[in-house]
Amino acid sequence: MVAASDDRSLLLDAECWKCGRVFTIIVNSEDMVDWLSGSGPIEKILHYLTAGERELLISNTCGECFDNLFSGLDSDE
Repeated sequence: MVAASDDRSLLLDAECWKCGRVFTIIVNSEDMVDWLSGSGPIEKILHYLTAGERELLISNTCGECFDNLFSGLDSDE
């Protein structure tokens, strides 16, 4: 028996709102439906995606732009 997340065949194009680059993310369609329906946190349902890919789905912000936007928040100043 194949786990749902092993069947990744849904290609999603996600555009970063900041830089306009388009990224293709491949997910399992059932997992995507589960996440969109609120069945659980994205980290659990789409666990096989990188943190950057999950953030892109959540906020339409790519990893590079996210890092640039929040780069000063970790300082002790």
